[in-house]
Amino acid sequence: MRETDPCLWVDARETRLQGVTFADALNAYGQENKIDVSQIPLGDPQQFFGSVAIGKISADSTHALAVGRDEDRVFLIRDGESIHQAFGDFEYLGENEDFSQVVVKITYHDSQAMMLSEPEIGKEHHLASGISVYLLRNEDFNKFLVGEVHKGRTQIKRREVGQLPTVLGEVKKEMDDVSLKAASDDLNQVIWRGYESGKGIFLFRNSELLAKPKNSRWLISEDLQRVAVMESKGSRKRVLVNGQRVFEGKKGDFLTNAKGTPDLAVFAVGYSDQDGRRLLVWKADCPYSMHQYRIDDNGFNITPENDKLTIVFQRGNAKRKLEFGVVNSKSSKPTEVQVTETSGEGLGSTEASPA
Repeated sequence: MRETDPCLWVDARETRLQGVTFADALNAYGQENKIDVSQIPLGDPQQFFGSVAIGKISADSTHALAVGRDEDRVFLIRDGESIHQAFGDFEYLGENEDFSQVVVKITYHDSQAMMLSEPEIGKEHHLASGISVYLLRNEDFNKFLVGEVHKGRTQIKRREVGQLPTVLGEVKKEMDDVSLKAASDDLNQVIWRGYESGKGIFLFRNSELLAKPKNSRWLISEDLQRVAVMESKGSRKRVLVNGQRVFEGKKGDFLTNAKGTPDLAVFAVGYSDQDGRRLLVWKADCPYSMHQYRIDDNGFNITPENDKLTIVFQRGNAKRKLEFGVVNSKSSKPTEVQVTETSGEGLGSTEASPA
């Protein structure tokens, strides 16, 4: 039998004997905000902190989240019980109604981590870590989309509780900000935006670059399969559909954010140059078959619907309406576009769109 080292300290522990309790902070918070906190459990009355900040009270006033501090340690507290401790700072990213599931971000020096705490069953789940981390989607505290920025690269991952992560997208850029624009129902496809300081905004579908930082605007179809991008760089203006250039103009400007049908079978945007103001309309399956319509300076209004695009505009002394009807937009057959133009008064008001 191996002898125990007589110099080894066994179960050495330091306990703070003075300070602020969770109950002290909660009662002060309730009085200050005129909230009845009498139904919230107070935990151990002998657990002292240097400070306690109440962060959230549940809608039924029966649960509370707080952050306690003691020197360089921070404690995530639920109903008076410390459920996680770390060094650095906590930031709440999401919680369910009774705070039995809480997502937090922890920042310590030049790194961040994200975790899901489930105090009632005594479990914690690591969700992300890196130079910076981003919670992009939380589905019932079971499935998550997260962004991780590491040295020289940025990743988008799908995390499911109890399973290994799946990398959906990776780019060799150290982004300064990451946000989600759209995701498929199964969370296998994502369209996300990354901002790189000094360069601007990039748009990606998983790892595929869709738009470079040129003051871009974009439209995304509901199934994420079609992306139309309007790029502006100085006097140069371009429209791209799934990365394919379908329009390029000079010494002009887009008049409005583009609009299209939900499946982006048809979309339209206003454009102004030395030849005047025009409406540019595309059929996505045949992007080079662009239609142009001259309009006056007092504006137009684009209304997308499930199966058509309606545009009301002014030309000459009359309001006019264009209807682009979409046939078989959800089938495997080629999309057909039927164009109807009518004129006359009383077709609805037009709205000037900002340049």
